[in-house]
Amino acid sequence: MSNCLSVILPIWNAGEWVYGLMKELAKQLKDYPETQLIAVDDGSDVPVKKVDGWKVIRQKHAGVASARNTGLKVADGDFISFVDADDDVMPNYLHETYKVMRNNVCDYAVFSWWAGKNQCLIDTRRKLPNFAVWGYCFTRKMIGGEMFDENLNAGEDYEWLGRIIKPESVRVVGYNPIYRYNWTRNPDSLSKRFNRGEITKERN
Repeated sequence: MSNCLSVILPIWNAGEWVYGLMKELAKQLKDYPETQLIAVDDGSDVPVKKVDGWKVIRQKHAGVASARNTGLKVADGDFISFVDADDDVMPNYLHETYKVMRNNVCDYAVFSWWAGKNQCLIDTRRKLPNFAVWGYCFTRKMIGGEMFDENLNAGEDYEWLGRIIKPESVRVVGYNPIYRYNWTRNPDSLSKRFNRGEITKERN
């Protein structure tokens, strides 16, 4: 089937919870077997275990921007989406993503998502309703050869989004929540370490 989706998952010391995310997406392959699931193990202390349905690539630790770029280089889908290792996807993740992207002529889609247990967040009035790339699905044509800035320790999502989303880009909105952002799950996540002042925005 045409218009296939590549899902890119960067992983670094994510703990056991990442396997719940990987297994949920693998389960959804039953209805969408054309999907390409790519996990990039960014030098985790304990290598990520293989999960059926996933292509796992292990690299020397170089940061989340590098891991996403590795995924982009091997992705062959017409659509590209990203998920984070300490979050969850809903059982409708692939269904809603394909439905929105295949039924509309657009450059990218932004989707509703849950924060924690019960808060659905989306603001369609903003150019970037979400500053993290997991809230979107992009056409490969729109992304072109644009890569994440590997000189940034934090904010690489926002910087990349600012480069690829142009004023003329055509956006659609998926109103059914497909993602759960788990802010409290990982105390050592990149965003928490940045907010605690343990890392700087730019890499040394």
